[in-house]
Amino acid sequence: MNKIISLKNIKKIYGNKVVLDNFNLDIYKGERIAFLGGNGSGKSTTVELIAKIKQPTSGEVWWSDDVKIGIQFQESKYPLGITTKMLIDFYLDSYGRENVDDKYIEKMINMFRLKELENKQIYELSGGQQQRINILLSLIHKPNFLILDELSTGLDIQIRREIRQYVLDYLDENPECSLILITHNVSEALKMCNKIIILNKGEIFINDKIDNLIQKHGDLNNFIDDFFKKIYFEKQSETTIKEKKWSFFKRKDKKNESSF
Repeated sequence: MNKIISLKNIKKIYGNKVVLDNFNLDIYKGERIAFLGGNGSGKSTTVELIAKIKQPTSGEVWWSDDVKIGIQFQESKYPLGITTKMLIDFYLDSYGRENVDDKYIEKMINMFRLKELENKQIYELSGGQQQRINILLSLIHKPNFLILDELSTGLDIQIRREIRQYVLDYLDENPECSLILITHNVSEALKMCNKIIILNKGEIFINDKIDNLIQKHGDLNNFIDDFFKKIYFEKQSETTIKEKKWSFFKRKDKKNESSF
């Protein structure tokens, strides 16, 4: 398999907090990776580094020369006055219009049910409508590396199915396209991906093909649920210990105050 992206000996620090330390990850052509992890797991930071949206404190993020990235993040903010059509044109002009003709653009706009929204300003649109635009923008320039963040969020059931199927069709038509799907939905991960990476506290706990994980653990829904229950229990235990320590020192301070 051809490596397309590599994170080597990455350290990322925000203020006094080390989010990633000596972190290593390779991504290969055609891999479809589900990224799972709770809040504070380092998942978002890892993806931002992969996409070169943020720079590591130390270490190297390497891309092969032919990477053409498409990104859909949950939350995107655009300037006032920007319409849907202006935004689509801007993306195509920025990424290049090679192999993208008017017929293809029209097909995409209709597929994502955005025709009636072309001349509306982005800020006027609902969260679900903006989500559809963000997904369209990630695909319209025909990327070979795709990042989707909570693909189904804000979409009604019918549109969710249609868009998920469109993405699957796109991946089938472009088998060398790599995917990172950030999701909390295990069923969605199993439908769209061939590998799962689970992060916790800035470390990779699981990095394996779905077929291998099923052979080892059977029902992955139960396995992943149990994994996150354990993490939640550990967090609750850490919080309880911290609260007890804090309570102890508060009691000690009160005793010292009363001795004066």
